[in-house]
Amino acid sequence: MPILKRLHTRLLAFFIAGICAAPGAYAQRLYDVEIIVFTHNSGQDQGETWQQPVDGAGRARGQFQDNRFTELSSSRYRLGPVRYSLQADGAYTVLFHRAWRQQASSPSSVADYPLHSFSNDTNSSIEGAISLVRGRYLHLDVDLLLMNAAGGAPGQYSDGPGNTPAYRLREKRRIKSSELQYFDHPRFGLVAMVTPYSAPKPAAEATPAESAEPAATPDATTAAPQP
Repeated sequence: MPILKRLHTRLLAFFIAGICAAPGAYAQRLYDVEIIVFTHNSGQDQGETWQQPVDGAGRARGQFQDNRFTELSSSRYRLGPVRYSLQADGAYTVLFHRAWRQQASSPSSVADYPLHSFSNDTNSSIEGAISLVRGRYLHLDVDLLLMNAAGGAPGQYSDGPGNTPAYRLREKRRIKSSELQYFDHPRFGLVAMVTPYSAPKPAAEATPAESAEPAATPDATTAAPQP
């Protein structure tokens, strides 16, 4: 009986330790998030009626915390072939392509990544927020507005008098990392990929014993010189 009691105590301790460690492990995990936002050049609603978004929809829910995100250079982008295919097709216009690194937010403290982009070619602008949330599962939350900026100057977005909110793409989706995600709307769309980041391991340094050259040894087959 004492043996079973000790075993039960150990298992209970491991179980409690696992529960306590899990949130910390998730909080420390870093992800690379890459997205492409594009419009459909046809401009057709496919017979669907879309409601006008309410004022303020699609904007970041809180103040942007720059220290929560690290912008990645284009050399680290993974979705270059996807962007090339969209541009080559002729039916789409890419409005936004960006990648950054972040920790997944907890459901109780969501950090929004804000999007602002203007296209001179289509007089369209995108404003909104992307959120990566990790609870029991990994979720990507998208809330974007596609606006017609024909009456405003570039950079005025939805805060300018010429930009009237037109179409909204809003979805919360459970995702799997390293898989391509497609968020669809008849007027525009978003392609995303979330990849776990692992810091590169430093190159192993050779120890003095390994780096030292072996001492030369006499050749046993060489005859000694005669006096």
